[in-house]
Amino acid sequence: MRTWLVVALIIGLTGCKSVQEIRTDGPIETFSTDKGELEVSQCVLFAWQDDAFAGSQVFLQAGRNGGSTVFTQAFREFADIYRQQEQTVVAIYNASRSTSLIINRRIAGIKTCL
Repeated sequence: MRTWLVVALIIGLTGCKSVQEIRTDGPIETFSTDKGELEVSQCVLFAWQDDAFAGSQVFLQAGRNGGSTVFTQAFREFADIYRQQEQTVVAIYNASRSTSLIINRRIAGIKTCL
């Protein structure tokens, strides 16, 4: 029963889009830095976790094609962090593709890590 509740919650929060569909829609913003991927990933994780105002739990996992992904509960917001040529790229996504106070705070957290 709990599994169905979690699935329903995820679908409701992401507007019935899968994480891959959200990625296909493209990031809402992209950043790059000379810093290493692991350093940036951990920094974004801690920046998002330390932002009590934005709420929700924040996690870090290995990326499907390398790199890593920092994400919030139900993938409400997430950032793919990966190496591209000589740069580390941070691409931030959200299901609604709209800006909000929380998205702006997530972006501000990313900027502290660049």
